[in-house]
Amino acid sequence: ASNNTVLENNTGLEWKRYRSTKMGAASNGAMPFSGQIYDIFAYCAACNAAGVGGSTDWRVANIFELLTIYTYEAPNAQGYSTQFPDITSYDAFSCTTQPSDTTKILAVMRASGQIAGPAKTSGAYYFLVRGGTA
Repeated sequence: ASNNTVLENNTGLEWKRYRSTKMGAASNGAMPFSGQIYDIFAYCAACNAAGVGGSTDWRVANIFELLTIYTYEAPNAQGYSTQFPDITSYDAFSCTTQPSDTTKILAVMRASGQIAGPAKTSGAYYFLVRGGTA
């Protein structure tokens, strides 16, 4: 995992700059939420064990934190690509469970800006964050 991080001055959150490119069942960075050997929480634990970015308190971003790294300006919900070079290539998933269906999580769909609820078993891309409140 890259040691590059981004400090977001408005919220004080520190973000892992790049998503995983190796973890997941297909070794492409797309990980299920939980319950599998290559899930997002296993990746987060590995980043903490390795001290990525000099820190050991990384966690999966919740939906409210995730929204802070998107511009939400027409024509879509592009993320801040200078700070997060691959944010415009993938939808970003949070650790927030969809209230009406606990088998799904909340995610930001980059092309439409909608907050969707894909299945927790889907291979997905996540950003790790530290600071703030979980």
